[in-house]
Amino acid sequence: MELLGGANTKLILVHWEPHAYARFPATRDHQLLLDILMASLMYREVLIKDTDLILNERVISVLREPKMFDTFTKLLELGFVKILLRKVEDHAHSGLDPVTAPLTFRAHNIRSFYADDWKLLDHRRKFYAAVDQVLLRCPNATESVTAWPHDRNPFAQWFGELLGNWQEVSTIPEFRGIDGDVAKLLKKFCHEDGAWLDFLSKQSPALVKPGDDDRLFLRSQVSRCLHALGGEHPGIENLMQSVFHGLYCYTHEASGTFHDGIIVEPPRSGVGPLPMLGGTSQRLHLLPAGSTSMEITPDLVDAVHNTRRSNSGAFEDLQFRLRGVSAGTAQETAVHKALAQVVAEFAENIEKLRRPNGYSPIFSLTWNVLGLEGVALALGFGPLQSIGLTTATGLMSMAPSALELYRSRSSAASVAREIKTTVCRFRGSHLEIPSAIGWR
Repeated sequence: MELLGGANTKLILVHWEPHAYARFPATRDHQLLLDILMASLMYREVLIKDTDLILNERVISVLREPKMFDTFTKLLELGFVKILLRKVEDHAHSGLDPVTAPLTFRAHNIRSFYADDWKLLDHRRKFYAAVDQVLLRCPNATESVTAWPHDRNPFAQWFGELLGNWQEVSTIPEFRGIDGDVAKLLKKFCHEDGAWLDFLSKQSPALVKPGDDDRLFLRSQVSRCLHALGGEHPGIENLMQSVFHGLYCYTHEASGTFHDGIIVEPPRSGVGPLPMLGGTSQRLHLLPAGSTSMEITPDLVDAVHNTRRSNSGAFEDLQFRLRGVSAGTAQETAVHKALAQVVAEFAENIEKLRRPNGYSPIFSLTWNVLGLEGVALALGFGPLQSIGLTTATGLMSMAPSALELYRSRSSAASVAREIKTTVCRFRGSHLEIPSAIGWR
């Protein structure tokens, strides 16, 4: 087995995958840009898959708002956020230039949205065109998807291996309910070239799409085969998503936003969850909580930018520590100290964002290092009384204007009611790649 560390200096927003993101409540959308801002404070690069930006209607709806788009644009311009673009053939005969209209070209050449037909609606075209204008003037805002080996299909290899152990895999909560017969059939498709295409051609010809003659068995093909079989297959679908996104993180040497019950790290054959090694950090949690009343504007990007380029070198030290986490050699105390410095400087920069009316955004930020015991502290502005936040066993930072409000609360519930916070979790992936699949 080959290890991919628990936190790298890149993060892929795998939870933007449309079917996974659909499980979030609608109230989650307002925090979408906050997710990226917080990730940019911790990781050198935040990566977004082109298909997620194209297919996720809720993401498009948020980013189309002028202030949100301006903030997103600034993140792209600074290179904090990059779009992962896959090179594809012009199967749709769109006649578009992938250089001048990369996202629109990619949108025209999506084979299918799983088993559903993909429709390129006018409001989507306008959004893609607007993003293309940004990408055209900011070449550092994109990154090519790393090509898989020509001699094999790593997704089918890994997926097939896990399907061969379906009884064991299905004991993991996220993969429960795997049907043995379905698992055996999909395993056959993983190992026999073109078997899935023969099956679809006979079982449901309408699900065969342009470009399928390459015979690759990937995520879309799995979904279409499951659709042809009928019924519900959440366990296998979750396993498919885990393997696919695990490979994405592996190929780009990145962590991923893996969420319990949404998209989780791929299981290892024969063993349970990865154990923690004494004294070292192998996984990081990032838990940002922001006031629902806080206005997301481009100047928040300035606060992140100023923190990253600080003369103290705190951000660069954090990147060094994260590489140690990837190697499994980082000491918790060192990671704690590096995070503390970045959080403290960010809090100072946030406090400078006072609006003309005197309003300063209430803003809290929490990191949790798995295995680290501790209480919430207001870093850079003196001690914060223990507030019993069950999710805050790491570090907390906030603008000074919020301190008195927090000091007056004694429980997580009362804090949540007063601040109206929502919490999301970034969990760095710690993946074990079967040695026959790894190729770097």
